[in-house]
Amino acid sequence: NILVKQSSGRSFIVISDFIAIKCFTLKENYLADLRPILKLNQINFKHIIKLIDYNSDYNLMGIEKVKTIYKDTKLLREYANIKFIKKLVVIILHTIFNLYVHNSQINRDFSISNVGIDKNGVIKVFDFELCCYIDKDNDFKSKVEIYQTFKSFMDELIFSVDNLSI
Repeated sequence: NILVKQSSGRSFIVISDFIAIKCFTLKENYLADLRPILKLNQINFKHIIKLIDYNSDYNLMGIEKVKTIYKDTKLLREYANIKFIKKLVVIILHTIFNLYVHNSQINRDFSISNVGIDKNGVIKVFDFELCCYIDKDNDFKSKVEIYQTFKSFMDELIFSVDNLSI
């Protein structure tokens, strides 16, 4: 089985039973997504999608296939529990930290739609198309950007859970 999905206006993804291939329309979008994934793979960050291969001539990335944790804009019922949500929040915080410390970047699009579960049950972040470099010497701007990144993720996460009593 092969499925082709529009990932964004900047890319589409071809998904097979074992691998996903992300195809980008523009080199800038490809590099924006590739650089943080490469760096976090190099430091063996556990919660980043595994980069299998990439081709810069054709703007292609081969990544491991993961199971999504959402449908439409809602967290799937099996993941809408306190234990999973706490774990997800910690992983997003670790990803924000590692991206900033090791690559001087922030991602303006942390979202439940950019998170999946690998075959071993490990939560993985897989989309960094809105990643950009940040001036770490500008302490105030860095703090604001990091805060806004986390806040926008939390806002979406809160609205993605149907059962607000969890």
